[in-house]
Amino acid sequence: MMHKPDVTGKWLEKYRYEYVIGSTHTLRDRSLFSSPDFFDGKSDAQLKASWELYLSEVREMLTADSYDVLAHITYPTRYYYKHGKEYLIDLEHKGREQFEDILKAVINKGVALEINTSGLRQPIGVTLPNRDLAAFYYELGGRELSFGSDAHYAADIGKGLREAYRMCFDIGFRYFVVIENGIKKHYALEKELEK
Repeated sequence: MMHKPDVTGKWLEKYRYEYVIGSTHTLRDRSLFSSPDFFDGKSDAQLKASWELYLSEVREMLTADSYDVLAHITYPTRYYYKHGKEYLIDLEHKGREQFEDILKAVINKGVALEINTSGLRQPIGVTLPNRDLAAFYYELGGRELSFGSDAHYAADIGKGLREAYRMCFDIGFRYFVVIENGIKKHYALEKELEK
């Protein structure tokens, strides 16, 4: 609800949350990438513009101080992939360029970057963000990670976490963050991999 900061602020003042996840699912025009008809009838130029708008909305959200974790920063990629339009966003060649300022802002704000495993159980087959962007975050100095399976069904709770832990450990990360009662606690990735 960052396009409605007054509404967001009221919710955060009214209720006490253990932690707040910042994420962008819709565009200012209320379009949902996940809507069955989002891609219908749109030209490549329009879809590329939607991607650029998504990135600008993530950047806008980063100006707020109301969240602890930035979630699935490459959320729309799974839908571009599903519709055969991944070439429009070209994360393989331009991902670092597109996300450098976003990742630097995450580091400067001291919020955790979520590694979301939902893409591992979808046709795209990668975490959100993917390995390359997670590695780039590490190269830039990012160390605060959170993990989520984005389970909409009980059977998906925790799916892909072990694979994501291994990926991040292999990159160089050694711990992840869990926020309990508003307090960041760090847990060793190595211990999770030993389980």
